[in-house]
Amino acid sequence: MLSPKVEAACADISALRVQGARKIAEAAVKAMAAQAKESDARTLDGFKSDLLVAADALAKARPTEPMLQNSLRFIFAELERRKPKAVAAARKAIASDEKALLKRFDDNAEKIAGYGAQLVPEKGVVVTHCHSHTVVGAIRRAQEQGKDPVVFCTETRPRFQGLITARELASSGVDVTLVVDSAARTVMRKADLVLVGADSITSTGDLVNKVGTAGIAAVAFDMDVEFYSCAELYKFDPLTVFGRATEMEVRDPREIADPYLLPGVRIANYSFDKTDAKFISGFVTEKGVVSPHGLFNLASREFGLG
Repeated sequence: MLSPKVEAACADISALRVQGARKIAEAAVKAMAAQAKESDARTLDGFKSDLLVAADALAKARPTEPMLQNSLRFIFAELERRKPKAVAAARKAIASDEKALLKRFDDNAEKIAGYGAQLVPEKGVVVTHCHSHTVVGAIRRAQEQGKDPVVFCTETRPRFQGLITARELASSGVDVTLVVDSAARTVMRKADLVLVGADSITSTGDLVNKVGTAGIAAVAFDMDVEFYSCAELYKFDPLTVFGRATEMEVRDPREIADPYLLPGVRIANYSFDKTDAKFISGFVTEKGVVSPHGLFNLASREFGLG
């Protein structure tokens, strides 16, 4: 039986009440710990079966988020490594791994904020797209260092996640201007760099992120503006090494417009796009700033891919 906390996490993730790859992964890790705590299984096989059912439900809630998938893999890999002899020991192991993983996420976010802030020049103009906790952290750190960055946030239709970025930065005293997505080229003329988050990174160094990112990257490349993605290594999709194409989520068309008001019109709500590695200046990771192809080497060591 699924824990009510797993069911609630799945619903929140699917409905975008929990947003951002790291927050989604955190919610999943906490839900898995709840499943372990509430499982009434009397055998290890039964306990693992309960965990697998919970992990499957969480993974399906957002199949396009490698950080979520990698976090779930970590939990099972650690359980196998520990080889608990009884359910009580397995339950204790999951609780320990929850704390370790959440601490790692927090530590990584702090490191990325530091490396990202280094990229922001004094009075530098930064363009952002969508909402990323790591991007907000980097810009806030630059503000704390007295660099006084100027930020242009795209509104990021149709869910307007850019408003979250603008609101969070403004609350930290950052000079923020909100613009419509189609104004990206206009504000790029003033920009020193672009900072975006990441939903997924492929083995070839391509970035999968909120739709519109690829267009902004192309504009930045055309105008010789550096483009960086703030991303933990856990956002690398190891399955792309073996040729799996990254799934691009297409969400409910009603997020764009009411189909009943547009009879005969198809509405395609593309939620993500892929930015080719050639448009990316680098990835800001917990290990430092690396090139798109350099990230593969780091991620390979992280996930034991050779």
